[in-house]
Amino acid sequence: MTAPSFHALGFSPVTDSGQGRPTSTFFNTWLYRHDQAARDGSHLFLALPFGIPRWRLSMLPWPLAHQDVVQDLAIDDLPGLQRAVDAFFTTHGGRAEDIPAPKRWKPVGFPHEATR
Repeated sequence: MTAPSFHALGFSPVTDSGQGRPTSTFFNTWLYRHDQAARDGSHLFLALPFGIPRWRLSMLPWPLAHQDVVQDLAIDDLPGLQRAVDAFFTTHGGRAEDIPAPKRWKPVGFPHEATR
């Protein structure tokens, strides 16, 4: 699977904004969030844990317990991923509005553009 496959399913890479973790490209590459929330307010994340060749769908960015994982899929199962995403939204009342991109707030006097 590739990034265009995930974009086609409605997922975008998660950046460090609001996630409380390093801004490493490695981490950003392997965590995605669905661009829409469910009607009940739930969010859907797609993660590939380091060293485990399985995709994990969860309502948490980095699920730690087995019960936090909504679906565990083979890394090449794109049709299964589509079915799991559809089932998630069906279970949670359907799709809600698009999730807005996070705004990056900077204090007064802090440079808003590159300084080098």
